[in-house]
Amino acid sequence: MQTVMSYILLPWRMLRGVMQYVSDRPVQFIAVFSCLTAFFMICATLTTIPDVRLASGDAANLLPRPVPLFPAASALAAFCAAACGGLLIWYSGREERARMSQE
Repeated sequence: MQTVMSYILLPWRMLRGVMQYVSDRPVQFIAVFSCLTAFFMICATLTTIPDVRLASGDAANLLPRPVPLFPAASALAAFCAAACGGLLIWYSGREERARMSQE
């Protein structure tokens, strides 16, 4: 029974460990998330022009639409930007909360 409970509680213990690690080093995580945001934004703008061959019709008005190379990059950039913003808000209020608790 003990091993079953340890497997059930493993995700909770891992989440607590990650949160403790992030709360000990917030500036490094802010830097990492901001770099990842910039990287994913750059990846989201990379496109390729597909090879367009017309079977029939006038090709004068037809422009090929660019196809994104990394379609999920904009969603990943938004997630990283939100994580960076949340960490910035939390970190900026952390010192003030510590100062208020000492008074």
